Amino acid sequence: KFLFIFILGSILLTGCRQENDIMTQTDNKNIVFKLYDTVFQNETSQRSNSIETSGFDHLEFYIMDYTGKPVEGIKSTYNPLTKEIIAEGLQQGEYTLLVLGIKGDASNDRATISKLNSTDDVWICFPEEMDKPLTSEYFYAKAPFNVSMEETVAGDKETVTMEHDVIMTRIVGRMDVACEFNNPYVENASFGSKLRLSNAAFYTSFKANGEYKGTTTGKLKEIDLDNNWSFYFLPSVDQTEETDGGEVIIRTRTYRNETIQRTFSFRQIPVTANRITKVNLQIAHPEDSRGTLFVTEKAYNANENGLILQDNEPPSVYTDPNQRSFSALEPLQLSITDDNRF
Repeated sequence: KFLFIFILGSILLTGCRQENDIMTQTDNKNIVFKLYDTVFQNETSQRSNSIETSGFDHLEFYIMDYTGKPVEGIKSTYNPLTKEIIAEGLQQGEYTLLVLGIKGDASNDRATISKLNSTDDVWICFPEEMDKPLTSEYFYAKAPFNVSMEETVAGDKETVTMEHDVIMTRIVGRMDVACEFNNPYVENASFGSKLRLSNAAFYTSFKANGEYKGTTTGKLKEIDLDNNWSFYFLPSVDQTEETDGGEVIIRTRTYRNETIQRTFSFRQIPVTANRITKVNLQIAHPEDSRGTLFVTEKAYNANENGLILQDNEPPSVYTDPNQRSFSALEPLQLSITDDNRF
């Protein structure tokens, strides 16, 4: 455990952060709590585990006494510019700082945030009939600290000690779906793909002491995979084993404008707070071995291709071999057969 000391006095001192500790000191007998983010526990990243937070769209916090009740008669505020919580008026004793942060709009998830009277209270809850992934990220920190008097050469000083930084950890997990196609033309011809999670029950409530409770009905709507392949959920109620029922439905169209649908099943891995659950699927498709290059608009845009031989394109461009690798005097001629082939 590391020791974090906040000295309260009349002299303004600067803050500094080293590898494993932090010391912040401020005047006017204010206590300053700097907030830090954390990466997903199993995320592959070059970043350190805790980094200065990028801020929150909504933040609530409480300072609780040793009995688990909110402290009254003090002044406290959150500065969104410096990402700091500032408290004034704390007496000697044992305390706990509780913080709930949200990135996004919690109303889109129909979340309800309650006033705390005790650390045993539910702080945030979601509907039992939650039938889709969360749209926001939810963070939580619990930081015990002690306020005491310390003898110094200049006299008694009020000192605050903490065991660790105020690190905001996600109370939700993320599910990433990754589909590896054998044929890039098949991949770019996909549309309307869906994710099905059967019998996936998630917690619905989070208490101020860090515990989860409640359960969803387990009935989720099909999840659209066309524009997003990562999804946030509260942790799974059953953390002990994988379950059947996960499916990814891949729909593709052919150059004849026919639709092919294939379903790929997988074992559902429990979603865990602040961890990434990965679903990796190898997509086998009947069009994989065909020699047809079906260039869809999606495939064209993926390569960031530009337009050539436009009406406003000057000869200095289309006759420049460094910009155009064909002879403008002998352009390539193409024709299309009755069955839509070149």
